[in-house]
Amino acid sequence: MTISEKVLQAKNNDPFDPARKTFPSAGVVLPVVLTLLVQAVVSMSVVAIPVFMPVATRELNVPASYVGIFMSVIYLGSTMVAPVSGYFIDRFGPIGVSQICLVLCALGLVALSTPAIPLMIIGAFIMGIGHGPVTPASSHLLIRTTPFSMMSFVFSIKQTGVPLGGALAGAVFPTSSYSSTGKCRPCGWRHPTWRWPFSFTPIGNGLIRSSPLEPGYPGKR
Repeated sequence: MTISEKVLQAKNNDPFDPARKTFPSAGVVLPVVLTLLVQAVVSMSVVAIPVFMPVATRELNVPASYVGIFMSVIYLGSTMVAPVSGYFIDRFGPIGVSQICLVLCALGLVALSTPAIPLMIIGAFIMGIGHGPVTPASSHLLIRTTPFSMMSFVFSIKQTGVPLGGALAGAVFPTSSYSSTGKCRPCGWRHPTWRWPFSFTPIGNGLIRSSPLEPGYPGKR
């Protein structure tokens, strides 16, 4: 293939080209719904820590300021992984990376349910690793499936998964820890940290796996 042919092929595959008339058959709705769900679940996992930590610190007999340590560890892991997420997206595809992120966040929450500070710190770091590549992976997917005229609107919808996840964490974790009478459930704050990962993660993972976007993804190798 000559250089001019490669340039022409790249132009035809450019999703930003206003002259492009055809787009992947999966359309726009399915990819944005899937990426929104992934963003929401991962965001919920991260925001859950400052939600349940005020109660957990009393049981663990540590200062409430420890919540800052856990959040710092999460974003340290995220910062370390995010710059190299492009390699993993090219290797496994954005859907594969999103699946891995969901699993890592679930494992991180489970580790955080153990009343042992070292394990909780490890769980926070694992969760950070799962948090870092989510936005690059979802953007990589949407940029290939979204018409140029809808780009800003679709990406705005996808990004609402972050505040949506925070709202879910605030609504789900306290109500899962306490009964309607205000009494603490068995296991207390640990109840939602091991329960919800196995409830939400398979849902998001199953939706992604059923997506027709996975077979033949051009960046997956």
